[in-house]
Amino acid sequence: MANLFLKQAKHYAAARPDYPAELFQFIASKTARHDLAWDVGTGSGQAAVSLAKLYKKVVGTDTSAQQLAYARALPNPHWAPNRKMVDDEYRSAYFPFDPVDGETHTGPFEFSTERRMDLDDYFTYIKSWSAYQTAKDNGVELLDDETVREFADAWGGDRQEVKTVTYPIFLRIGKVRP
Repeated sequence: MANLFLKQAKHYAAARPDYPAELFQFIASKTARHDLAWDVGTGSGQAAVSLAKLYKKVVGTDTSAQQLAYARALPNPHWAPNRKMVDDEYRSAYFPFDPVDGETHTGPFEFSTERRMDLDDYFTYIKSWSAYQTAKDNGVELLDDETVREFADAWGGDRQEVKTVTYPIFLRIGKVRP
């Protein structure tokens, strides 16, 4: 099948229609976890791009090197491997300490902080992420035009509207064992 597209891989990538969002919602609803999706026969990756919005990591494979040459780089994963400690609220971090006085465990204890910002401020925050810079260094713009439009729609359409953004804080605290 891959040989059918040898001569027109570039045109194939440019002209293929997008798949409906319902298709990917259906796929996601049938998988218990959203850590990894494998797009077999990805071609130039149209489906993989949509899957990347729903899964932490997407692998696209195809027998046609020509097709894959026109596949768009996906914006995941760009977090450093130790990022999983943040995602699990530092529960997996080696922490050989005893609880502090008055506590029965070393955490994580959850706090939060808030900041008022408009959408451009929020984009500046995203650009401060190490994952954003890693992606950029690899030639991937996480805040491409489509993503910015989706953020703007989710923000309510008015980029200047100031909203309260809440940041979780997870603390591990302990004392040296006697």
